[in-house]
Amino acid sequence: MVQTIKGLVLCGGQSSRMGTDKGLIQKDGKTWAEIAHNKLTDLGIDTFVSVHPTQQQNYKSIFPASTLVIDSLPLRGPLAGLLSAHQKFPQTDWLVLACDLPDMQPEVLKLLRQQYTQATDYDCFVFESEGEAEPLCDIYKAVGLQKILHLFQQNELPKHSMKYVLDVCRTYLIPLPDDFKTTFQNYNAPEDLGRRGFGF
Repeated sequence: MVQTIKGLVLCGGQSSRMGTDKGLIQKDGKTWAEIAHNKLTDLGIDTFVSVHPTQQQNYKSIFPASTLVIDSLPLRGPLAGLLSAHQKFPQTDWLVLACDLPDMQPEVLKLLRQQYTQATDYDCFVFESEGEAEPLCDIYKAVGLQKILHLFQQNELPKHSMKYVLDVCRTYLIPLPDDFKTTFQNYNAPEDLGRRGFGF
């Protein structure tokens, strides 16, 4: 059976170091959430936005309510959003992009999707740079997410980090070309924004 692939923008983090919701920071008149959403929809896939319940009202003013996936599991971090999306669409594979990667380029996403279509015997597809996985711009297949959800429901998931998920699943590591490394620049604190002229 051919799996469906959808896009998921992760916006549900606490943004405690930034001091404001990172998905709502603006660049060129658009929020980071909208920028990420547009990059995924430009691939021709239906795209959803993952948010915590406390963010729901703010994001309803930007996106149709039908495109929001509200965290529904007692988890913290990105895994809450990813597994909530899996519960909503259990047969779907997810191309995931964190909202705080505003420098992500379409060529990176296209390479990721190409690897996903060619290597079929894996659960996750993730870029690797200098021995470290980049877990917030990846593809997670439904079969792997079902495995993780089952472990969680059986109280057998000792860690809730995305990197632990990659260790548990059959993960295909994609060497990140040097030309693409800057696209994974993460912005965690207000001082990081000054380097690129972002505004709130």
